[in-house]
Amino acid sequence: MALLFDLFGFLEVVVRFASLIGQAFAVGGVVFVLLLIRPAARRPEGAALLDRALRLVRISAATLVVSVAIDLWMKLVMLEAVNGVPFIDGIGAGFARGLSVRLAAAILLLLFARAPFGLARAIGASVAATALILGAAATSHAVSRPDGRDLLIVANALHQAAACVWIGGIPYLLMALKGATAADARYYGRGASVLSMIGVAGLIFAGTAMALTYVGSWSGFYGHAYGLMLGTKLCFFIGLLGLGAFNYRTVERLRRDPATPTNRLVARAQAEIGIGITIFAVAASLTSIAPAIDQPGEHVPLSAIVERLTPQAPGLTSPDHDDLAIPMLQAQLDASRSAEDTSDKPKAFVCGSGDLPPINAADIAWSEYNHHWAGLFVLLIGLMAVLERTGRASWARWWPLVFIGLAAFLFVRSDPEAWPLGQIGFWESMRDAGVFQHRLVVLLVVAFAVFETMVRTGRIKNPRAAYVFPILIAIGGGLLLLHSHPLSDVKSSFLIEMTHSPMAVLGVAAGWARFLELRTKSATAAWTWPVCFVLIGLVLLDYREA
Repeated sequence: MALLFDLFGFLEVVVRFASLIGQAFAVGGVVFVLLLIRPAARRPEGAALLDRALRLVRISAATLVVSVAIDLWMKLVMLEAVNGVPFIDGIGAGFARGLSVRLAAAILLLLFARAPFGLARAIGASVAATALILGAAATSHAVSRPDGRDLLIVANALHQAAACVWIGGIPYLLMALKGATAADARYYGRGASVLSMIGVAGLIFAGTAMALTYVGSWSGFYGHAYGLMLGTKLCFFIGLLGLGAFNYRTVERLRRDPATPTNRLVARAQAEIGIGITIFAVAASLTSIAPAIDQPGEHVPLSAIVERLTPQAPGLTSPDHDDLAIPMLQAQLDASRSAEDTSDKPKAFVCGSGDLPPINAADIAWSEYNHHWAGLFVLLIGLMAVLERTGRASWARWWPLVFIGLAAFLFVRSDPEAWPLGQIGFWESMRDAGVFQHRLVVLLVVAFAVFETMVRTGRIKNPRAAYVFPILIAIGGGLLLLHSHPLSDVKSSFLIEMTHSPMAVLGVAAGWARFLELRTKSATAAWTWPVCFVLIGLVLLDYREA
């Protein structure tokens, strides 16, 4: 139970993230099928497309069933552990009712989203999709608001529905464009553009209303974690608008000239899906953060932000490991034991206990040292990639190998209390959410380093292998948005996340820029992603926690 309590915050965000993805592709699929695919399904190719689309709706609904069921179980277990409410009685709580509605709606969608998709099943799928959105709104921040709750619930429902219509409909557009005739491409492209514009309008209208309510002031926007994550979400939204604008121009050209190629439209739509999924990661993180308007005393003043952002020379000298809080406390505990004491040695910190690890000034200096050296690695990678792009430094093509050095550095240094430097064993340390996330990042770094090196040296012939690097880079950026620092001080946590959010934006931008370079041979994208790496390195070199 202590382990679940320790990991609950992180797991809740991950499960919420999965449910948002499932909801978007399920509801977006229902809308796309009802408005565009079903009316054109009388032809054989249209019927085949309808079958494929309904299969994706069912897969998305199944994902939603699993994620919502896990979310409901976790919350009921925590309610019993913390407040003593019996598991069965907890089902009557407001959040449980909302999650139960979503669970039932997802199950109904599994039943209705199948051929033959006649009128009865179309109505049933529509009702289930609507119930999914209403159930999601009933478990949002809006429900707990003392004022204007009903309007906020409506705004939240509109916001989620708009996201589903826009982002959730893109996979079905790609499905419809695959092998489509020029006439079908125009039909589906134009229809998807109209749905996207409706979705964008709904997101802007509802998002603005919720932002004004939950942020409340300019200081809440720039000086609180909620406002910071909202700003991060806005950056991704602007990126999506840019890609959508290019695709809209392509669709308009396609209407005038049936011979217009659709390969760039497809590539940009794929990038839209990836960035949209990242937005869902931000939205999931926002559910775990108290609105800025509810914590007016926790807003970080602008002067402190400017001071933190003012560049300083990086610290490249590491404190001694024995001076860290956990090793020092462990040494004190060991020294207090008598020679005759044969009982189990007490531990300074137990992973999964639900307690925050102790930290001191040396821990802060250790973390800053790690970030600064990681910045040097990333800066070197970016500069080598830029040099390779110039065509005048053939040796720079080996830049992926620098990632191996970065991974080794992170593996050893990220968690000094754990193996190989600390006394906490490797598997025991994985019970800590922070350690687990760090190990996952190391695995990602090794994976895209190995794949990119083998692709560049011709060891892997499959052309699809080249996409492993950009996709994993984008995933790594998304993980930064799910990553949390276990600090009780809200202001200190915000000042740390103030560095992580720009790195996440740059990481996602780098990943999808490289993806677009591979898919469209865009010179702009080819220069964008190395520059993003350079900027990430500079951000890391200026990282500070104190």
